[in-house]
Amino acid sequence: MTRTVIQGGQVFDSTDGSASVADVVIEGDRVVDVGTSLDGDEAIDATGHAVYPGFIDCHVHFMVDGDLDPMSSVHTPFSLNFYLAAERMARTLGVGVTTVREAGGSDLGMKTAQQRGFAPGPDMQISITILSQTGGHGDSWEPCGAHMPSIIGIHHPGKPHNIVDGPEEMRKKVRELIRAGADVIKVCTSGGVLSPRDDPRHGHYRDDELDVLVAEASAAFYIARNEGNWRVLLGCLRQRDGPSWQAYEQPCESSCGPSYERQSCERPASWQQRDEPGPSSLCASQLS
Repeated sequence: MTRTVIQGGQVFDSTDGSASVADVVIEGDRVVDVGTSLDGDEAIDATGHAVYPGFIDCHVHFMVDGDLDPMSSVHTPFSLNFYLAAERMARTLGVGVTTVREAGGSDLGMKTAQQRGFAPGPDMQISITILSQTGGHGDSWEPCGAHMPSIIGIHHPGKPHNIVDGPEEMRKKVRELIRAGADVIKVCTSGGVLSPRDDPRHGHYRDDELDVLVAEASAAFYIARNEGNWRVLLGCLRQRDGPSWQAYEQPCESSCGPSYERQSCERPASWQQRDEPGPSSLCASQLS
């Protein structure tokens, strides 16, 4: 196995918060040694550069690039969106992000293209779409009466429709997304900013709908939520009693702004209610 040494770069030591010149040795896909005066079969001179592990971005949308004009989506040929997304994937990898949680838009085909090497990009956990109630943050209905393409694209065979109302519809939709290859279920439990007829201060979905979502998804993975206030979050987590669920805030920047590093306690009941807005994206992961 080839032994590659990255020589002379600044390496950060998280144990004491310092950075110093060091060598990093890689064999295959593993870092096997960090130190000084190390050797290998191949050498990369990193003098004057910092050597970091790959970064993780917890909230990306490869199907959009920040152009929120709905007419841009109207005038973009459907299949062109996938080529544009591939370019964004490569650009993301190029700045050092090696893993992302794709929070709505990319389907299993895009993830597979990256895995097979057809489209360079970071490893992806995909939600495929964003579940929304009628009139919620993910509803593309406009006051003119038309449904405009949403900012993460229209539904298609690889991307099930995202509007869900009622417990039984929720059960079926979660199963459809799992079948379509979703690694995480994303749900809008409050109104949003970009959607026309909802309010970020209002809670969306009732307890019975979220109970079903959690019941169907918890056996496979975890749930990502878009929400505007802490009382909404408390309502979402209410149905899980005991220490088997942990809620945590994303330790990274998202497209909706900075998130926070504070870890929550294990029991949702011990969360303190706060009036100020919380982070735009949170996860609940089931612990073994």
